[in-house]
Amino acid sequence: MMRMGIKFQTVLMAAVYKKTLKLSNSARRDKSVGEIVNLMAIDVERIQMITPEIQQFWSCPYQVLLVTLPGLLMQEIIAVFIRIRLCWG
Repeated sequence: MMRMGIKFQTVLMAAVYKKTLKLSNSARRDKSVGEIVNLMAIDVERIQMITPEIQQFWSCPYQVLLVTLPGLLMQEIIAVFIRIRLCWG
């Protein structure tokens, strides 16, 4: 996931860089150099840091099911053994 995030960051930075080169003079007056650098550095890095978290959106429900189902089965097995113990005890 880290490689994917770095590739994603590189692609986004290249896209922002190409866009800034194509800006007209009137558009350059609207955007300062600081805003463009902010887009290339901070905003792209924030998006890159989110990419590992995207996996959690689809994997968390599976992880919960993977843990919950055996846990419920184990509770039933323990309940059966307690009933057997009480009947024999």
